[in-house]
Amino acid sequence: MKENEGGANLPSFLSAKNLEPFISKSLVADLIEPLQYQLTKGGAAANGIKAELLPDICGVWLAARARMNCTHRKSILQNKPKY
Repeated sequence: MKENEGGANLPSFLSAKNLEPFISKSLVADLIEPLQYQLTKGGAAANGIKAELLPDICGVWLAARARMNCTHRKSILQNKPKY
């Protein structure tokens, strides 16, 4: 998690500055309190997110992609590495 200027800790996949306009306050509120879990008895605790937040997180990325300049998107697709 990274702390943004507003003081909220967001997961690294949402901490980019250019995503800020697409992240709702309610999503930030849900993400700043991670879900704590333990994989095995006696194992280390880990932080996760509620599965219900995945559509909202994907929505952030989809909204940002939709706003992206079309010519920039074309240049990304044209320069896509070939495997």
